Amino acid sequence: MSWIVVGAGPAGIGAAISLAKRGYNVDVYERMADLDQSDEDSYPIGLNPRGMKALDCIDETGTLRESVTKETPIDAWNIYSGLKRVAMFPSGTTVGATRGGVTYCIFKEASTKYSDKIHFHFEYKLLAVDYSNKSLRFEVKQKEEITIDASNSRIIAADGVWSKLRIGFEKENPERFVSSKVPWECSFRLLFSTEDANTTLAPREHHIFSSGIYVAVVKSQLQKWVVAVQISENSPHRDMLKSDIPSKENIQALKEYVKENAPLAFDMIPDEEFKQFFTRRTFSGAVICTSKLNIGEWILFLGDSAHSVYPAIGEGINCALEDVQLFDQCFDKSELDSLFEYFHSIRYEDIQAVTEYAAHLVRTSNATARSAKISRVASTILRQVGKKLGLCGPIWNDKSFGAVATQVEPYHELLNTWKRQEVVIRPLAWMIGKSADIVIRVKFLLLLLLPVAIVAFYVILWR
Repeated sequence: MSWIVVGAGPAGIGAAISLAKRGYNVDVYERMADLDQSDEDSYPIGLNPRGMKALDCIDETGTLRESVTKETPIDAWNIYSGLKRVAMFPSGTTVGATRGGVTYCIFKEASTKYSDKIHFHFEYKLLAVDYSNKSLRFEVKQKEEITIDASNSRIIAADGVWSKLRIGFEKENPERFVSSKVPWECSFRLLFSTEDANTTLAPREHHIFSSGIYVAVVKSQLQKWVVAVQISENSPHRDMLKSDIPSKENIQALKEYVKENAPLAFDMIPDEEFKQFFTRRTFSGAVICTSKLNIGEWILFLGDSAHSVYPAIGEGINCALEDVQLFDQCFDKSELDSLFEYFHSIRYEDIQAVTEYAAHLVRTSNATARSAKISRVASTILRQVGKKLGLCGPIWNDKSFGAVATQVEPYHELLNTWKRQEVVIRPLAWMIGKSADIVIRVKFLLLLLLPVAIVAFYVILWR
């Protein structure tokens, strides 16, 4: 029996290493030409204790974890309104990195230690899957098409949020296999500072500004920063931020947008970057949760192909790496002919939990009504006050990325804790949002009526 992995991301390569350690030969098919990505091809992430524990499973010697976590630790996340920091979320348990950087470190581990077992095939783009005959059709190096017989193989589908293996099977079997999908309703595009950028921002902290602009060090040794610009679908600046045309008007509008929303980051961005911004890719996605993590014992979905989340939750790569850890453990707890079904049985509850929470964050983050926005802020404040007064314990972010995140807690337990807190906090936040909205509306109405009342008063006096 042979093994096929589709997608050379962290989950795909990690699973290949797990198989190679057990003596299996693995063919990994990847659409990209190589995995040595530049900064512009990736995006910042936080590797938390969950992800680091999984790295130790992939490589027990600790060298992989050391190479991945050599970048700057994250001491805190700061939230700003203009020039003023309005909140700080302490960490100290998470390391800042990029998805591309983590992927490349795992790839080097695979290609160095397991080159006799793991065979990488680059520029293999999956075109179609024949589920009846169990074959895969690829476009190779944009030149030719080949069909691979996978009837005697087992497949790890790690081909991302828009997985062709998942989408194809869902179309052919809508009654047996479905996926819930919640679009992000936003995308991201990147700007970069020069090396050794002069800034007052602390390099061991990540910074979140108005309109969701995220600023962090991307290379600690060089003091190079990344500015991730969130592009909301309901933003009045959407068309400019998503444009591929670096016109003078767009460049000037982008400068004004960044200066207004992230003033502390503006000065470290060179002029050329504002032009390059419009030539770079945008990162988009959706929260995905499949109804099954496997198609019999032929295909197993790992990483984003099974459970894509939302950037604000910070769990994408950590959850994918934990998939690999649990997949590895399945070999010791299950028979080979029921391996995929066993993985589904031990993993699915947590996948449902993390995607449910991610979908909640999407809905609240993209709320446009004023009362909903106020409620979101009120909810955050109420949780922080509740923690300080000892009325509620650590929240999801605390246990995943905060100073108390020393033990890895299952996602379903994190969700249950959050739901218990929501029973009290959500109604209070809703009332605060509605009340504040009414006050603002009444105040605005009074301001409109005031000049009318003054004019009426003088008319009465004149008469």
